[in-house]
Amino acid sequence: MKNEENLSPKEQIAYYTTKLAHAQQALKDLSNVVNYIETENNNEHKVKRMRTLSGLAAHYKALDKDTAITQHFLRQKVLSGEIPSIMAGNKRLIAIEDVDDFLTRKTHVGNTKQESQQ
Repeated sequence: MKNEENLSPKEQIAYYTTKLAHAQQALKDLSNVVNYIETENNNEHKVKRMRTLSGLAAHYKALDKDTAITQHFLRQKVLSGEIPSIMAGNKRLIAIEDVDDFLTRKTHVGNTKQESQQ
């Protein structure tokens, strides 16, 4: 092929149009790869942080030394099935994320007796 400088104006337009098309395709391909990687990262199954009942109570105590979330409270909610758990031998394991979800669902402002009577 001729050197770029030795091309006629018409040939230069065709040459650079082809180069531009290749560059645009490469950019599109790169964009697809980035989108794929981002999708895969968002779809990764994250391992839940599993704790025993005493470990959960200690976790919430470490977050807030004055917390009212006790081991007894957690045990009641787990045994009632309100918070899911799994057995690992003799130990009951609970995911911190499941407790957080439970607490978020149960935290709401309800009507008091006075408000509901009005």
